[in-house]
Amino acid sequence: MPTTNETLNRAMELHRAGQLEAAETLYQELYNADPTDADALHLLGVVADARGAPERAVGLIGRALEIRESPRFHCNLGMALGHLKRHDAAVVSYRRALQLRPNYPEALNNLGVSLEALGDSAAAVAQYRQALALQPDQAAWWGNLGNVLMARKDSAGAEAAYRRAVELGPDLAAILGQLGHAQGKGGAAAPEAHHNLANALRQLGRLVEAEAAARQALALRPDHPDALGLLGTVLREQGRLAEAEASLRQAVALRPDHAAGYNNLAIWLAEAGRPHEALALYDLASAVDPIDALTLFHRGLLLLLLGRLEQGWADYEARFDTSHGKPDQRGFPQPRWRGEALPGRTILLHAEQGLGDTLQFCRYVPMVAAAGLRVVLEVQRPLHRLLVGFPGVTTLVCQGDPLPAFDVWCPLLSLPQLFATSLSTIPAVIRFASVATEKAPIGVTQKAASPRVGVVWAGNPRHPNDRRRSIPFGELAPLWAVPGIGWVSLQVGPRAADLAAAPPGLIEDLAPALADFADTEAALAQLDLVVTVDSAVAHLAGTLGLPCLVLLPTPPDWRWLLRGDTSVWYPSIRLIRQGEDHAWPPVIARVAEMLHQQFAE
Repeated sequence: MPTTNETLNRAMELHRAGQLEAAETLYQELYNADPTDADALHLLGVVADARGAPERAVGLIGRALEIRESPRFHCNLGMALGHLKRHDAAVVSYRRALQLRPNYPEALNNLGVSLEALGDSAAAVAQYRQALALQPDQAAWWGNLGNVLMARKDSAGAEAAYRRAVELGPDLAAILGQLGHAQGKGGAAAPEAHHNLANALRQLGRLVEAEAAARQALALRPDHPDALGLLGTVLREQGRLAEAEASLRQAVALRPDHAAGYNNLAIWLAEAGRPHEALALYDLASAVDPIDALTLFHRGLLLLLLGRLEQGWADYEARFDTSHGKPDQRGFPQPRWRGEALPGRTILLHAEQGLGDTLQFCRYVPMVAAAGLRVVLEVQRPLHRLLVGFPGVTTLVCQGDPLPAFDVWCPLLSLPQLFATSLSTIPAVIRFASVATEKAPIGVTQKAASPRVGVVWAGNPRHPNDRRRSIPFGELAPLWAVPGIGWVSLQVGPRAADLAAAPPGLIEDLAPALADFADTEAALAQLDLVVTVDSAVAHLAGTLGLPCLVLLPTPPDWRWLLRGDTSVWYPSIRLIRQGEDHAWPPVIARVAEMLHQQFAE
């Protein structure tokens, strides 16, 4: 008859081999023979957790701990508690395990998982790194680290972590859990590691590498729906629309109950000029998961693009539950303003997205002030001097500077919904209190007799759609051939260096003089026209009432709507749109013709 140790060893062999029912039978025999056998109780709990009964596992492991305290018992109790989403209690168990065994890598990794689930991603990163310093050969843990770094928008750090997971390959020991005490979150198995790496590379804008990684995931698992969806998205972003559609439709067919698949295909349909089909897919995704934030957010963007503003604003609020950012990420203890009357109270209105968004939506500030609130307006530093004295603002502060006391707060881009903005009720542009003529003028060296035209060919390189909306400098050449124009570059940032390729003396470079948007306003005041891509300069020109040609990709950003050559937000702006070919040369040719008609005849 086998001894107790022989039975235990045999049970553990079966457990490691994944034969959980057979292992459980032997653990139960050991417990029946000795109800004070803490190891048998503990391992019965581990098997119960592995078989989808975490509540039973908590009870069994808890009884084992009453008999004998062990760091491994605490670690596996934490895992069962985590599976019950009782992460606060899980953290307590992991910390107790680490008190008993300070350099316990599995407990460190698992503590990271629970801390991440509780929203403390910085602490989770620290725990994962400690675990990996002790045991660097765990692919699953590198996957965990990559996942939390992606959530923190550290795509470069995530790429490095996922590459380690790929190099290490499938971590079968971690997948089986080594009798339960280590957690992975999908980073261990090779297809998932390649898929995650592809996602990080996509976020870094390295689309060719992302495509290769996604294809490697599919080589390992051809029916991987997430990898198919990601490959389709990467192909779409490369402009390979026919290939993208096939991959995206295959992903939907494999997982018809997955909202993300419908989302990805809907985005493709919108870019392919089929917005109403895209809306139908968003509705399907919403039926699958009515609270999926990405579905609501993307549907909101499409509704806004179609001019259905009142419906669009409501869905657009879901942006706060996506990677686009949360308005309360700074932990404001004050309540968010929902449009209620609060006469005499102070509200913080804060910039939420890009510089152009702030310029576009600060027109709502006087409406908030008219509701009886004192307005603290927080804006990006480059806009601060421009917005000094803006109507309705009691206190103007820069992002990053200390905030004065306030009672409620609201993001600027949520104001259109609170004021039920439709196409017919868009507030008029509000001119800045500080006009350009009150500032020191910026010298424009082009001949005074020439019509002076400002030009911007690239937006913020960090904008997710910058690849589509910015224009290669060389494609602007037909504009320089229009006679009689004094060209002035308002381009700032790294793309200002493109001017080195311009004909000598043709374009005056104002970038060195443009320290902020007050300087840009002063420059615009000396121009007759601006030609720009979708950039903050377009919003500034529109606010000033300066004639402006805005060159738009297909599809454009939602604020310019899907059709039409005028802007509902800025009367002085004229919109020049790409065709279905997504090409810039026809747009440039049309602008050159318009300039010739206006200035050269």
